[in-house]
Amino acid sequence: MNRLAWIFFCAALSLGFVILHWHTADYMSADFQVDWHRKILAGEGPYPDQYRLLTYWLAEGLMRLGVAFQFAYALIRFVFTTAALLVFARYLGRWFDPRECVLGVLLLAWGHPLTAAYEAMQPTDPLNLLVFAVALELLAAGKDLWLVPLVAIGTLNRETALLIAPLVLVIRRRWGVALACGVVGLSVYLGLRAVIGLKAAYAPTNVIHFLRANVEDWAAWALVAAFFNLAFVFAVRGYRRAPEFLRRAGALAPALLVVYASVGYLREIRLLLPALLVTIPLTLEGLRGDYRA
Repeated sequence: MNRLAWIFFCAALSLGFVILHWHTADYMSADFQVDWHRKILAGEGPYPDQYRLLTYWLAEGLMRLGVAFQFAYALIRFVFTTAALLVFARYLGRWFDPRECVLGVLLLAWGHPLTAAYEAMQPTDPLNLLVFAVALELLAAGKDLWLVPLVAIGTLNRETALLIAPLVLVIRRRWGVALACGVVGLSVYLGLRAVIGLKAAYAPTNVIHFLRANVEDWAAWALVAAFFNLAFVFAVRGYRRAPEFLRRAGALAPALLVVYASVGYLREIRLLLPALLVTIPLTLEGLRGDYRA
């Protein structure tokens, strides 16, 4: 497909998800979302959301330009989701033909409707996905130094961006870049807490609590199975014959699963969106082996 066709394709997928998200999560929680937005901007929000400021700032900027509250967040979700799909398509194009790239983007888009489950107001995930998609594309292109400002931007939105530092180490084995990413990310992470102050958590922070809750939650595992879908069979099969870069990048998926099984509820499947960026290429590699056999 040409560039215009890709833009239309990704934008159409993104728009469908945004409309679905509005009718499932946003519409049902409209009053709560307005109050939550106000608390975050006033520095009255709980840990950890109080320190995830960037998306809220962007939405506030749009509202000051006259955009309505719900539309501001919907527009942000649309733009970042579309951009993430486009960057991912470019990333896939390094190893796969256009038909395989289309399937890969569809698999990433497939996971999005499931992320609206168990969400009241978590607007940082689209930008978080875009940050990881850009990080992988920069790593594949050998433009490692651009990861340093990317981590700074990503950490302003969500602390998950700190995982890019060890990802650099695993994929590129560049200690200097990994260290720079880690230092910059931690500086933003700690700086926000120094400026805003420490906030009480709105959920338990006990690792044992989360591990037990996740192990016993059948809905969480049903969502995980639906979310990763073909990856359970074909990613494992494709791992051995995948290029070394994709094999190393695959470490992101178990890392995210371990982190969020320990500090979050897996039924909030949106937390695992960046994992699809590394499981889908391995899935395509596994499928390629089947249909070319």
